[in-house]
Amino acid sequence: MFSMVEIIKLMIINVCYLSGCVLLQAGTFGDVDKSMGNLLYQVSTRIKDRCHLPILVEYIATKKIGSEVQLSFALDYLKNFPSLPVDEATFSKECGVGVVVSPEEIEDIVSSVWCFCVLDIL
Repeated sequence: MFSMVEIIKLMIINVCYLSGCVLLQAGTFGDVDKSMGNLLYQVSTRIKDRCHLPILVEYIATKKIGSEVQLSFALDYLKNFPSLPVDEATFSKECGVGVVVSPEEIEDIVSSVWCFCVLDIL
């Protein structure tokens, strides 16, 4: 059984999620895939100031933000710099727009760090 506070919180999340969906539908962003829907849901549960919803939806829809890590950095940036308009150049840099790291690159870096640490331990 949900308390009244929990019900209100869920209603706010739903309104935010629906607002994001409406913004996506209104834009010319094409089809909404599952990853976009997941990120949009994350936005709706974590956003502090809904005035930032349009920029987050735009970045998700254009795949400038494509991972939960990027979204976390984007939300942190907006929490620390809440004033509008958002400095998009700095915002893009802070949330890693354009940064692509392959699984092989991650594996190579982890292996090199692991080797370095093993030598220190021994």
